[in-house]
Amino acid sequence: MSLDNWRAGLAAQLVDLPYLELVLLKITALLAVAWFVHRSLAHSNPGWRVLLWRGTAIAVVCGPIWMRFGPPMTVSIAEPPRPTESLSAAPLIRSRAVQNAMIAEDTDGVPIPQRKARPVDRSPGPTSAAARSVTTTAEPIAAATEEPPTVAINRWASIGTMLIRVTWLIGFLLVAVRTVVGHCRVARLLATVSPAPDWILQSCARVIRELPCRNRVDVVVSSRAQVPFLCGLWRQRIVVPEKFCDRKFEDDLPAIFAHELAHAQSHDVWWNTVLRIEAAALWFHPLAWRMPHAHAAACEDVGDAVSATYVGDARFYSRVLARVALE
Repeated sequence: MSLDNWRAGLAAQLVDLPYLELVLLKITALLAVAWFVHRSLAHSNPGWRVLLWRGTAIAVVCGPIWMRFGPPMTVSIAEPPRPTESLSAAPLIRSRAVQNAMIAEDTDGVPIPQRKARPVDRSPGPTSAAARSVTTTAEPIAAATEEPPTVAINRWASIGTMLIRVTWLIGFLLVAVRTVVGHCRVARLLATVSPAPDWILQSCARVIRELPCRNRVDVVVSSRAQVPFLCGLWRQRIVVPEKFCDRKFEDDLPAIFAHELAHAQSHDVWWNTVLRIEAAALWFHPLAWRMPHAHAAACEDVGDAVSATYVGDARFYSRVLARVALE
């Protein structure tokens, strides 16, 4: 089989695929390419990995919508070349007159008697009344007893489609519960926070001006938090553990604020939630399981780079991270 024939056959099979199977095939190819590029950018600027996964998330959502409601795309496929038959290999067709002339030459002029064709009697033969009655009554009985096979096939196909949808919905809900529980825990923690001291607010405001950060971010203190973090889809807040209200952490807070404000500037909380929802929708796909983790890790690397650049000393920022993790 030539390459052109193989391409034409593959294109015909892809065109004939159902909508859902074609969507899953394209999402699989997209995620495979995204993971390959992610591995290739492992030692480069982490901002490229953040853009990679956000672009992948947009393509996963917009691709099926475009396939469903977008204008159709026409692709011209050339027909494979057909083998041409040579005229010498084609059978020679002779007319009846030529054949008779050749036969006459072979018989040395002896005339060959021609047979007269008998007339064909096309009148219907006699048929008994019993046979006619049997013939006319047998057809409706056969038609009534036969059940079209497409009815049973369509019934089983509808049942299978319903089972697939119910299974997907159950899996989506089970995986999405994890994200919902995490947001509920953060909401309960925010209900117990208290305003931050003035010197912490002034330190954060100075970092906001120097970065700069255009988003509005509030700073609160929590006795239940163990490490600083940014939260909030609509109203962003930096939650500072209560132990950081001690003056001995005054030199460490600018680096911490720079890290969290980098998350706020790039809307990391929003994008992390979107990627978790997509991973929940694709819970059956192995290439989508680690997608939120890869994006979150890239966002953390960007925050570390911004904070280290802001304080001007990567070693000092490493010591800050060590104190945050150990104390």
